Amino acid sequence: MSNTEFVQVTAKLENYFGKEYTSEQQKIMFDMLREWSIEKYRRAVNYAIQNCKYLPKIADLKNVDMEISNVKNKEKIEFVKCNKCNGEGFIKYFRKVKDGDRMLEYEYVALCTCENADKQKQINGYNLPTLAEIGL
Repeated sequence: MSNTEFVQVTAKLENYFGKEYTSEQQKIMFDMLREWSIEKYRRAVNYAIQNCKYLPKIADLKNVDMEISNVKNKEKIEFVKCNKCNGEGFIKYFRKVKDGDRMLEYEYVALCTCENADKQKQINGYNLPTLAEIGL
């Protein structure tokens, strides 16, 4: 994205929130987001206008981009039917640990052994142990 495009789209954001970034903030933001396409930046700004309460900073815009990407990925995932994980790829399990006089129960999550777990690993990058690895 060019600096001119960045300034134009950023002005929309500033006008909506009624606040302005300092010239130093704009320079840093442009340097950090320069590799984004103008369409990606526009989508992030439009999403921020709809969902943010305050003028977003770089971290907010990057989180917005991740949320948009996650929504797109979730729409594309077609899970298979599985009785173990209910088609999600994850299984919740508990372990009890003795702590002095009391027993504490901790909740954990593992990946199932079905196709859904493989999809969760590939698409979302989850690096959790599988049921087989933890011995369940």
